[in-house]
Amino acid sequence: MTDINDLDDMGEQHQTTIHNILDEHCPKKRRKVRVDNSFFMSPLIEKIKTASDRAHKNHKKSSE
Repeated sequence: MTDINDLDDMGEQHQTTIHNILDEHCPKKRRKVRVDNSFFMSPLIEKIKTASDRAHKNHKKSSE
């Protein structure tokens, strides 16, 4: 073990050691989650959202 004089250095070394142990024994896994918003989107809301998106898109093109 190394000699550490500063309390911040001790905390940083401890945190690094803990993270290294966790990364070795419990690696992070990424999972894709499918988002399905259709359950609350009625046809009317879908049409309004589409029209709003088109209006914003057209407004951006005309303002450039």
